[in-house]
Amino acid sequence: MDELSHSNLDALWDAVEQQWDDKAAHEAFLTACHEQNALGTAAAKYRAVIDGPHEDRRAAAQKCITNVALLATQALESSREAPPHSVPRWITVAAIILATTAVG
Repeated sequence: MDELSHSNLDALWDAVEQQWDDKAAHEAFLTACHEQNALGTAAAKYRAVIDGPHEDRRAAAQKCITNVALLATQALESSREAPPHSVPRWITVAAIILATTAVG
């Protein structure tokens, strides 16, 4: 993550902290973290809130960590490659038998 991206995330996080009850601020921060492959940063920020002194923010922070986990899982699933298609063994055996009988 480059310096500009990091400062952008810091600015978005500052907005979250200043407007904690504003869902749009949380969504903007999480979206930016997702787009910049910085979901770890989001998780760390929300974990600090859970461990911090603001008890009234802990439940919302936990929900956001759950959202981070869902976004991370979604990103992993979308990047996973489909397994290569293999030819069933019986087709391979049949092809060998046909090739052997055709040659002989």
